[in-house]
Amino acid sequence: MSVQRLPQIRKPSQAPFRALVAIGLVATLLGCQKSDEVRVYETPKEQHFQLKPRPIATGPKFTPPDSWQPGQIKEMRRAAFVVIKDDQEAIITVSDLPMIAADRLMNVNRWRKEVELKQITAAELDAHIEPIEIDGVAGDYVEMVMPEGASPREMILGAIVDGTYRIWFFKLHGDHALAEQERERFKEFVRSAKVVSAEGAR
Repeated sequence: MSVQRLPQIRKPSQAPFRALVAIGLVATLLGCQKSDEVRVYETPKEQHFQLKPRPIATGPKFTPPDSWQPGQIKEMRRAAFVVIKDDQEAIITVSDLPMIAADRLMNVNRWRKEVELKQITAAELDAHIEPIEIDGVAGDYVEMVMPEGASPREMILGAIVDGTYRIWFFKLHGDHALAEQERERFKEFVRSAKVVSAEGAR
């Protein structure tokens, strides 16, 4: 019995396909070189902004005479000193209040009452005050003493200056003779005070 052989099917050649793939790859590479160029962008350098530090309030500063001793701080006092000579005493205080309390006449009359003097009017105020500069700001200086015959006879030396937000009071209250001796030291103390420039450091 003879075996019939089937005709052999020849596989198509892959050469043309491979050629097409190669051509495609070359075209792709060439296209990338033209369209996919690597671009370098320079970004602006980071800018560092240095903020100016906010001024820090350091609080009021005072330069008392060497003969004054530290006093008692209480209530609204920002500073207190005491001077004693023989049997006489004077107390020096610095205090501040909101600007609502800035009425000059009211404050002067309040001090006058402490030394048993009658109240004055607005028309009389200018005759009882003299200018004094405190921390670069124009203030008012006053003196008041108890009437003759009072015992003990007390005296008040005072200064008032308006700040931006606060009104500042300087007061020496003590025996008449000692207060007079301390007058110039008190004025120098008031002039050297740094209070208006230190507002907000409470």
